[in-house]
Amino acid sequence: MEDLIIEYDKNKTKILKYIMYKKRTEKEIIQKFSSSADKNMLEDVIEHLKEIGYIDDENYIERAVNEFMAINTLSIREMQNKLYAKGISSGIIDTYFDKHEDEIKEYELKCAQKIILKKQTQMEKEEIDVDILDKTHIFHVGQKVRVFVADDIWQKWHKGTVKETHEDYILVDVPDICDHMQYENDYIGDVRPEYNFHLDELEG
Repeated sequence: MEDLIIEYDKNKTKILKYIMYKKRTEKEIIQKFSSSADKNMLEDVIEHLKEIGYIDDENYIERAVNEFMAINTLSIREMQNKLYAKGISSGIIDTYFDKHEDEIKEYELKCAQKIILKKQTQMEKEEIDVDILDKTHIFHVGQKVRVFVADDIWQKWHKGTVKETHEDYILVDVPDICDHMQYENDYIGDVRPEYNFHLDELEG
């Protein structure tokens, strides 16, 4: 009898250390100690720790959901799946989510709004990248273009040919003016592909 008491206390101490380091579900505890402890004794220890509040799957769910919501990226289904993976009864999980339905739906709405805002920001950034950084990429060597020159002498569109293309500028041969006119991204609007050139529209 004394040996059983000693063994019981040893198992209880091991389990307490395990759950004090990090909150665990009942299923996790069973999986951890089922191979090293007598089945009946393990059940008795777990039942005792449940009675005094050290093992509480409902409390585990509440703590876990609060942590998930703090991360603010998981959907309701993803939260439920993570809890299912911990071996918690689906009935306990469903009951919790039904009980906190309004709070969780409000969280999911905020999460969805955050995702939409993030996508919009990314799309706007990509548009800026295309408009500002990649304009030179619409041209290629040998391409026929029109370039606009506005100074005291030249104030019109001139025919030219792209000689070189670089990441942030292009060189254009404009026979009327110069054979190596350079246009950087900030001024690339002064260069139009010949196929996209409409004189009436541009002069109007």
